[in-house]
Amino acid sequence: MIDELRLTRALNEIVAQLTRLGCAVVSLLRPGLSAGEVAREESKLPFVLTDEIRAVYRWRNGLRPADGNVLADLWFFPGFYLPCLEEAVQEFHDRQFGAQWRKGSFPLFADGGGDFYTARCQRQSTDSAPVIRFRHGEPDQNVEYVDVTTMMETLADSYRHGAFFLNSADVLDLNDDAHARIAQQHNPGVDAWRR
Repeated sequence: MIDELRLTRALNEIVAQLTRLGCAVVSLLRPGLSAGEVAREESKLPFVLTDEIRAVYRWRNGLRPADGNVLADLWFFPGFYLPCLEEAVQEFHDRQFGAQWRKGSFPLFADGGGDFYTARCQRQSTDSAPVIRFRHGEPDQNVEYVDVTTMMETLADSYRHGAFFLNSADVLDLNDDAHARIAQQHNPGVDAWRR
């Protein structure tokens, strides 16, 4: 069983940090879905979502972009946004037979250019799954976060400690080294963060 309070606390902390920075994404977040609404979208997939992913979409259903938003306005963390569940399901269907796409990979975060953070889902319900960085055109798809909750805690700490910040153009940016140190602390044993 997941600790939904822990996950929600980390998600709310990220929103608090985005609010502090004055990021447009805060006003674009949709309200969360009911369990029934999540189940309706989930039924369109050949697997079931992890309990963590369901909890994320009950918290907020991604974004409602407005006319005039640029991609950077949508970022939940530097370079990536949280698509609504309907969009994520469609992204899965558009990519599921691609040579690089791994079976059961659900696209939780997107960059708008073909890269994603995915979690591997199965036919049986699971609490969580490692979060994998899918890079379009790259043969290796590596685990970067132990699970979704740990990813959100890593991101929250990256905002809190200044590894994620607004650059001189008022766009979310990151200090790679600082973020990697924080990620390594939260995700011990994950090769992506070993230096």
